[in-house]
Amino acid sequence: TSDPNRSIFSVSALCFLAAGRIGPMIAFSPFFGARILPNPVKMVLTLCFIVMLLPKLVFSMTTPLSFNWDLVLLMLREVMIGTLFGFFLGLPFLIVSSAGVYIDHQRGAASLMVNDPTIQNQSSPLGTIYNFMLICLFWAIDGPFRVLDILADSYDLFPPDQFFSP
Repeated sequence: TSDPNRSIFSVSALCFLAAGRIGPMIAFSPFFGARILPNPVKMVLTLCFIVMLLPKLVFSMTTPLSFNWDLVLLMLREVMIGTLFGFFLGLPFLIVSSAGVYIDHQRGAASLMVNDPTIQNQSSPLGTIYNFMLICLFWAIDGPFRVLDILADSYDLFPPDQFFSP
């Protein structure tokens, strides 16, 4: 007989771990509104992604989770994976923005710096335009949905309830 309270705690711990991977990804990726969205909206978006991925996460569990030191270590691992994931998702957008700044510097328009709302940083006009174009192109090729597929597949490679995949 299994204890129903234990399974509820296990699913809540699983949601906690999923937030550790999904939260940094949303915080660093400009196409999900990294610095544009207010923090409560980012949390709701994280919860929506957790609800979408919860069936996959529950079926991928091999051991029940409980709130102990192992969960803290698993959470640190999940935050590290989410941070790396978010960093590599945001990197192309920073590269095109930097390319635009470099081009504007070479043509002598570097003194005109504007605020890029997607990265909340000073950028040149071409850097901002390039960043907007890449975000539009990314949405046009269904990039965010591919990112969600990759996120779901990442739970096969790095299961949430184990340190290493067997």
